[in-house]
Amino acid sequence: MTPEPTTIRWGVTGCGWVARDYVVPAILAAQGARLVALHDVDPQALERVRAPRAQRTTDFEALCAMELDAVYVATPNHLHAQQAQALARAGLHVYCEKPMARDLEQARAMVRACQQAGVQYATAFDQRFHAAHRRARRM
Repeated sequence: MTPEPTTIRWGVTGCGWVARDYVVPAILAAQGARLVALHDVDPQALERVRAPRAQRTTDFEALCAMELDAVYVATPNHLHAQQAQALARAGLHVYCEKPMARDLEQARAMVRACQQAGVQYATAFDQRFHAAHRRARRM
């Protein structure tokens, strides 16, 4: 007997072009994923994201309190550490845009918060295999 597939309930914080053009469409298209919530401090940014079933909020604490499994952090870089730690304390897995943090101290605090909460952390770093970067490495 095969086990029931798990559906990951996703939230996204930061609804700029990365989330709008890449993250949200990927979550919507993925098997085993459901986009539950969008957060941004700018209500207009929230409205520009095409995700008709997602709850929308300008309140970060409200996002942390929703029934989610994981949150994709696509906010401006200076917010990554603070938000990742808050999400971890809320028991949510964190998938954070690059750069992870502004400095090593913040990065370590993020990892520590996730470890203490028993949640997973990952950084979205897709540039390692970008054709231009691979060519530069070869040169």
